[in-house]
Amino acid sequence: MTFDSFSSAVVAPGLSHDLAVWRDLWTDGEAPAAHARRFLATRLAPAGVVLSA
Repeated sequence: MTFDSFSSAVVAPGLSHDLAVWRDLWTDGEAPAAHARRFLATRLAPAGVVLSA
C-alpha cells in the first residue's frame, strides 16, 4: 500500500506541471505522513495487520 500526497510547495516546478499539482496542499510532510499512517493502521487492523513504528 502507498499513500501519495504531492504539494507544489515541495515538488519541482516541472514535476508539479507533469503531475498536475496545482496548489500547495502542505509545506511540511510530517503531518500528512502521520495522518496516512493512522489511516492505514485503522484500515488494516481488522485484518490483524499491525504496522511497525
